[in-house]
Amino acid sequence: ASGKTSMVRQLLGEKFETFVSVNPDDVKEQMPEYNEALEFEVEGKKTSAKDASAMCHEESSDIASDIYDKAVTQGLSMIIDGTGAKGERHRDRIQALKDAGYHVQLMMPDLDPELAVQRAEDRAEETGRWVPTGPPPPGTPDIVRKIYGKVPQNFEPLARLADEFALFDTTTFPPTVKWTGAQGQEDVVHDIGFLERFKKRSAELATQFGAPLTMPEEVLSLSEGNPPAVSLAEAIAIIETGAEGLDRKPK
Repeated sequence: ASGKTSMVRQLLGEKFETFVSVNPDDVKEQMPEYNEALEFEVEGKKTSAKDASAMCHEESSDIASDIYDKAVTQGLSMIIDGTGAKGERHRDRIQALKDAGYHVQLMMPDLDPELAVQRAEDRAEETGRWVPTGPPPPGTPDIVRKIYGKVPQNFEPLARLADEFALFDTTTFPPTVKWTGAQGQEDVVHDIGFLERFKKRSAELATQFGAPLTMPEEVLSLSEGNPPAVSLAEAIAIIETGAEGLDRKPK
């Protein structure tokens, strides 16, 4: 719940509809099983959006993977959006996309972990787009906080693999760019204090959860053939304008 969907809709504008969405949440909303689950009642109470989402998660993820494969085969532009529970998949996808001739832009919207937890819970109640939050039952990871512990340490390896990358702070509105880079060019650190805190957070939360950090858990990549639909400079300018149409809480 860091603002990925709102951010990418804003920067692509009218071009958004020309991109293939690789997003299990979008798939769920088109599934008859999901909509039927929302109408199911137990003891007079309808199934919550969170429960309906959980019921359809595995199938929607499989369908999203099929959409990705077909889009690559046809050379279509894509928005790849997700929490990335299997982080290695992002690494493999970025490399595969580049091998196929795609220009890969990695856009990372970052948000204070506790605010992310609240947004995730609010969004789940409204839309069913759900990532489990805490406090969890014994033995169950607090997934949102665990994600935000892994991202800082593991974002950079993926960023170095992409053609371009940008890290944004979405705690404030409009979002502000904090760190950018591109292959063959020197990085630009726009806020050294933010970047240091971003990386430090990983070590702190990793100690709390005791989990190895291998790959980032939440990334967003905009991929298309050269040239990119929106240059990195254009994307930053659009996102930082704070246009009236940008929704602060992702739907």
